[in-house]
This record gives sequence, structure tokens and C-alpha cells, in this order.
Amino acid sequence: MGESLHVMIEHDDAIKAKKDILLIEKDLLETIKCTRSYNSLRKQELVLKEKIRKNITILNTLIHGIEYNLPKDTVNYHEEQGKKTKEIVREVVKIQKKSSVHENKKSEIEQQIEDIREKLARLG
Repeated sequence: MGESLHVMIEHDDAIKAKKDILLIEKDLLETIKCTRSYNSLRKQELVLKEKIRKNITILNTLIHGIEYNLPKDTVNYHEEQGKKTKEIVREVVKIQKKSSVHENKKSEIEQQIEDIREKLARLG
């Protein structure tokens, strides 16, 4: 392959090709710049997430310490409030069940009315 091959290219085509190559080179450099920026931001994000995790762990420890030192009556008060809330939820569920039974009865009545209308329509 010691031979060299020469191709004749128009001057305008050569300039266009050089512009295209320079544009591709510019786009590649911008992509590299964005990738480096992303990597830097990702590292910062991971550092901040780790700091947040540590702070949450410290806060949980403090909260448990405070709860341990609270008087027991206060804790019982919160437990009673939780029980009352559960009772209210149970009552709401009972009321909803009753209303669904009434709706079913209404739909049965409506079905019977519809049946009677059909019979009347058949009779004339």
C-alpha cells in the first residue's frame, strides 16, 4: 500500500466538510463538559444524602431519648387517643356498612318496581 490516492474535492465542499468536523468536535466537547458537570453534581448529591442520613439517625436517637424520659401518663394519653381514633374508625365503618345495606335494599326495591313496570307494559 505504498501508493497514495488523491481525490479532487471542490473548495466549497472542503470548507463544508471542515465546518461539519468542527461542529462535531464542539458538540463532543460540550458533551464531555456536561458529563463532568453531572459527575460532580452526583458526587455532591451523594455526600449530602449521607449527611442527611446521619442527621436523621441522630434525630431518631434524640427522639427515642426524649420519649424514654417523658412521663408515662403522657404516653398513656397518646395510647388512649389512638384507641379512641380506632373506635371512631370502627363506628364509621359500621355506618358505611349500614348505608350500603340500605342502598342494596333500595336497588332491590327499584328492581321490583322495574319488574312491575315491565309486567304492566306487557299487559297493555
